[in-house]
Amino acid sequence: IAGNKELSLGNLEPTRDFTFVKDTANGFYEIFENYNNFGEVVNIGNNKEISMEDLLSLLSNKLKFQFEIKTDTKRIRPGKSEVERLCCDNSKILANTNWKPNYSLDQGLDLTINWIRENINNFKVKDEAYTGSGIIFNSSELNGLKAPEESIIKTIEILENKGKGKKKIN
Repeated sequence: IAGNKELSLGNLEPTRDFTFVKDTANGFYEIFENYNNFGEVVNIGNNKEISMEDLLSLLSNKLKFQFEIKTDTKRIRPGKSEVERLCCDNSKILANTNWKPNYSLDQGLDLTINWIRENINNFKVKDEAYTGSGIIFNSSELNGLKAPEESIIKTIEILENKGKGKKKIN
């Protein structure tokens, strides 16, 4: 990452269930179309979990960018605040709608990475970049990066290091 291939992270053991955005949007549509779901809690997800460590390994392989992961104790959540497992129980949406996940994690990552590569120029700015999370960072923080993959990883690192960062005021 701009000459530094070290990534500082917290606990890599928690697992998460990731759902590609198109599957999520289609799930909302199916839920809204089905009156049996009115007032019900319906989960949209793949019902497959992956640890953060395995996800980073998968991304590293897909991006063909190897980095060393360092544990930063400041990034480890206090004992009772960490959610160790988040895995969707999608049985209700599968039983009550025509929805099913069409994209695996692997396919979703490929599509996302390819989209970012095709649109990387949209991520370059002159002064500062505003992310959906409300965090602002200077484009100079991304200067000197040789590949889109480095920009993605550096952006993640910048956002994580800034915490909540500055909020854009409308």
